[in-house]
Amino acid sequence: MTTTAPAVTASLTTAMFTVADQDAALAFYTRRLGWELRGDTRFGADGEGRWVEVAPAGSVARLALNRPWAAHPAGPPSASRWRTSSPSTPG
Repeated sequence: MTTTAPAVTASLTTAMFTVADQDAALAFYTRRLGWELRGDTRFGADGEGRWVEVAPAGSVARLALNRPWAAHPAGPPSASRWRTSSPSTPG
């Protein structure tokens, strides 16, 4: 009997994150967290679509900040808030 090992994901290049306000999300990631803007491209017949990507400096992976698609909401406000803490800094 031959068995096949499951496929292993070796890397992640782009993760999509739905945000209600792309400009606010872009400001948060670049100004507050210090991430780099990797792309900000308009698309569509009238430029109504926007693809925004950010990433930590030196990272191969990127985070795409997308507006909700069609009738899909961005989720509750708490879903888009990140809280970070370290042992010396209560979060």
